[in-house]
Formats: sequence, C-alpha cells, structure tokens
Amino acid sequence: MDQQTSKLVVTGFLSPQDSVLTVKVSRSAPLGGTFNGSILTNATVMLSDGKTSAKLTYNSKEMYYELSARKLPVKAGSTYTVTVTSTEGQRVQSTCTIPQPVALSAVQLDSAASGGQKQYMVRYQWQDAGDQPHYYLTAGAFQYIKSTASATSWESVPVQFGTQASPADLLSGQTGKVAAMQSADGLISTEPAQTGSGEMNTFSKAFRQAQLTAVLLHIDETYYRFQKAVNLAAATSGNPFAEPVSIPSNIDGGLGCFAGYNRATVRVKLK
Repeated sequence: MDQQTSKLVVTGFLSPQDSVLTVKVSRSAPLGGTFNGSILTNATVMLSDGKTSAKLTYNSKEMYYELSARKLPVKAGSTYTVTVTSTEGQRVQSTCTIPQPVALSAVQLDSAASGGQKQYMVRYQWQDAGDQPHYYLTAGAFQYIKSTASATSWESVPVQFGTQASPADLLSGQTGKVAAMQSADGLISTEPAQTGSGEMNTFSKAFRQAQLTAVLLHIDETYYRFQKAVNLAAATSGNPFAEPVSIPSNIDGGLGCFAGYNRATVRVKLK
C-alpha cells in the first residue's frame, strides 16, 4: 500500500461512564487500491484534556489503543484532543466535547397484535433542554425467562429500534424549545397472539420473568452525523443503484470519527 496516498483512520468515542478509553487506528486504501484492513500497532496515540496528556498503549487482543479512565477522567462539558502519529511521520488530530447527562424519565411497555402474532415494544421518554441542538441514540437489552417448562435460564436480545433498512435509533431535539422527547418503538419480542390452550396471550403469560436495560446516549453532533451516514450505508449495501454514501470525518489530516457522549442507563422489571 502506498503510504503517501493512504490516510490514517482514527475512531474513538469518549464517555464519562467508560472505565477504559479506546481509540482504533488503521490506514485507508488509496483510490484504486485494495483495502487490507491494516491496523496500525505502533502508532503514538495521545489524549489530552488541555491540562493533562496521556499516552495510550496498544492492546493486541482487542486491536485498539487504550487508557484507564482514572489517568484521564472524562467529564461532561470538557473538551478532549486526540493526536495520532505514525512511525512514518503522519500526524492527525481531532477534538470533541462531552455532552451533559440526560436522564431517562420513563420506560413504557406496549403491544400490538396482527396476523396471529403479538409484538411487544418499549418506548423511552426524557426531557430535552432545547438550549441548543441535542442529539440522541437509543439502545437497550431485553432479558427474559420464557414461561415454558423447559425455560430455566435467562436469555437476552437487543432492543430493535426500526430495521436495518430503516433504523430509528437516532433522534435530534429542537433548538429553543424545552420539550419531552420520546423514542421510536423498540421491538423486544414477537409472540403468538394466543396460548397453546387458545387463550389470549399476555406478556405475563409469555414470560416468567423479564427485565429491560434501557440506554439513552446523549451524543455530540459529530457522533450523530457519523452514525447516521453509517446507518444509511448499511441500509443501501448491496444495492448497485443506490447513491454512494459519504461518511463524514472530523479527523484533521485523516479520516474517521472522534466524538463524545454521555450514557444514561435504567433497569426496570417488565410485567
């Protein structure tokens, strides 16, 4: 690979809730070249909060550079800079500011029956400050034990907001308008509308025990635009007639995404 035409690709997302800060570094494929997924293992990766700088070490198992958050605590409202230098002298840099925390105010369980099936979904609610544009990403995990006699252990599935072709996990607030916000419906399970005995099925009949880990990420604009483009690229993958998707980058001199977020997590029992 021609290192003069390829660029350093840097990916890192910082959060106050993370105990380990991670940054991935690789090289892009030059135009007309072949991408070989070349991960840089010997780059110098530095993180700084403007007062303290710390060097990340390479983790060969996970293939990223890491640093204990205790050496450089990530705080809401603070700005961080990542600087990556290759052994060939290529140097790239980027900054991000960590958003303020936003708490989940409610989690609702709902259902809808159609075609002999019953879908169970959840919705998250929170308050958007409206003082400036705010961006959010919803996620979560549904843990359960089925009511069948053979079910004895917990299982877990991710909450599905939308589909791969039409994801609905990203949202944005409105500037200057304080308002309650609500997520899209997050699918957690599809069950038969009736039980084996012909009775109408209910959530408590389908599941002996159930709980939800609801996650709301308050993300910066860089994260939002990057993830939106990644979702669009995944949705159009394999379609020869789809318009090419340009993935935005905020890496000065390179490619990739260096962004901040603040995570709120709520665990609730469902019944």
